[in-house]
Amino acid sequence: MRRTLTEAARSLCFVLLWPAAGAAPAFVAVGTYTHGAPHQGIWMAEFDEQSGTLQPLRLAAESPDPSFLAQSADGATLAASEEHGNAVSTFAFNRHTGRLTLLGRQACPGSPAHIALSPDGHALVAANYGGGTVAVFPLEPSGAPGPRAASLVLPGPLGPDPRRQTQSRPHSALFGPDATALICDLGADRISIFRLRDQPPFLGPQPQWVARVLPGSGPRHAVFARDGRHFYVVNEMAATVAVFAWPSHQSEPQLAQTVSLLPPAFSGDHGAAEIALSADERFLYASTRGPDLLTVLGHDAQGRWQVVQILPCGGKVPRSFALDPSGHWLLCAHQKSADLTLFQVDPATGRLTPRAGLAGPAAPAEPACVLWLR
Repeated sequence: MRRTLTEAARSLCFVLLWPAAGAAPAFVAVGTYTHGAPHQGIWMAEFDEQSGTLQPLRLAAESPDPSFLAQSADGATLAASEEHGNAVSTFAFNRHTGRLTLLGRQACPGSPAHIALSPDGHALVAANYGGGTVAVFPLEPSGAPGPRAASLVLPGPLGPDPRRQTQSRPHSALFGPDATALICDLGADRISIFRLRDQPPFLGPQPQWVARVLPGSGPRHAVFARDGRHFYVVNEMAATVAVFAWPSHQSEPQLAQTVSLLPPAFSGDHGAAEIALSADERFLYASTRGPDLLTVLGHDAQGRWQVVQILPCGGKVPRSFALDPSGHWLLCAHQKSADLTLFQVDPATGRLTPRAGLAGPAAPAEPACVLWLR
């Protein structure tokens, strides 16, 4: 018998002991694909970092296909890319109750697969995977998005894959150091880096620098080191992580290393999805769909990245995962089995141990994004 996400979520309440003191409950938000079903959207649960207890998920806000979520720097606003609804929306977030209240919505043609909010709270950037553009929206003082200020087409030749790289495929946006914004373009094997301006249209019209991954890699998501000296890109098509040094003296970012996320001799279909960096920056985590794996990377004696652990993610199609603010837990969402798995993180080795899961399948909603809220 198939269960709905609500029914399955009610069974997701697990208690795990962790010897931490003074940890306060936090909220975790889950974005989903709703496929037009009513009473679906962004789900919310309260999580106790000390005990590892995740309360049952509940619907926090109705939204059509909120496949990616982002939170403002001050924590007051949650943004969603309504991918198949061709829109972006923002919500006021109540830290005490976890309640979401719609602030505003704007049309965003082109299937926005990813969004980012500028650190100063002035702009929202959406990567339109289907339309091949990057949309920029001003944010009003309330946090509501204003009318679109720009729609940028990324420059450069396309990658060599005749099936996946027939056009520009912006797959994520990330605000970086030195007032910059990075756009990962899966279709062109490039990361375009724009200067961030104070006034609309905020970006453009041309990137300041371009970072290039190996041909046919398909860059998807990226994450920065805190000092801004390096950034890391998960490549969907190649199932690799690319390590870049941030540009200095006006030079382009340099590709320092590429590391495979797959077991040796693996030859099946694969598509890497998400990447995260531990708070102490000693470990990188990435997910790969197809073999449905999580991979942990750490440093060798020479300071280069290497595989520490490869393990099953606990479900089908690990589209998204995230580390909780304490760094002790990793929560992985599986799009096709419609379930979640919680892992305990060993802070000394970075290795993951599965602690509890939610059995699927659960339809119609498909979890597509996990975000721990501040």
